[in-house]
Amino acid sequence: MATKYENYASSGDSLEAFDSTVWGGQTFTPSISHTITSVKLHLKAQTGNPPTTVTVSIRATSGGLPTGGDLVEGTVAGTLLSQSGTGALIEISLGAGVALSAGIMYAICVRVDGPYIWWYTDAVAPFGGYTGGTAVADTSSGTNWASGTGDRYFEEWGTVAGDGAPVVSTQAVSAVAATTATGNGNLTSLGSRTPTQYGHVWATHPNPTTSDSKTQKGVPSATGAFTSSMTGLDQN
Repeated sequence: MATKYENYASSGDSLEAFDSTVWGGQTFTPSISHTITSVKLHLKAQTGNPPTTVTVSIRATSGGLPTGGDLVEGTVAGTLLSQSGTGALIEISLGAGVALSAGIMYAICVRVDGPYIWWYTDAVAPFGGYTGGTAVADTSSGTNWASGTGDRYFEEWGTVAGDGAPVVSTQAVSAVAATTATGNGNLTSLGSRTPTQYGHVWATHPNPTTSDSKTQKGVPSATGAFTSSMTGLDQN
């Protein structure tokens, strides 16, 4: 399950245009190490004339400006962008994403294949003040970045290690008797979804589920190996 990390959406006052030559960007500094998997940007396309594709990438920075190639990128069809008002947030997936380190500045970079688009920005003083970065722009297709003023509306989403579902493995059943056996397992991660039960399930058909016979060992408080007493088995 993805979590929203760095973000800015305050005091927006300008629509700044970008295309295949003029690229837009926003630098940001994660306070928590995580894997970024998508971004949401407040974008707008021209009415009746959207671009073919909008490409969003994450780059490293040097001196507060984007540098090097894309660490990861994603695309969205221009027809999916809002064409009214100041535009709207749109999510761009970055696939499996890339790991970001806390306290290190990165950049969200946007380029367009086709007609220009706008990125909603806080560009007129007094600024709302995102402290982890600033708006940046490049007029030469990503080779000569310069700092802008204020900040662009953005959200960056991702996951941290251990986030999501618990991780459990099962081993061979032991102590097999006529109608009883011992189930063996190992809970290697509790994840972040607060599991309410753990144990084993079994049946006389393949792929048993919690609708079949099962043990319920309560809320797990720690990782590690565990066993279950399986009773009432059919012989053979």
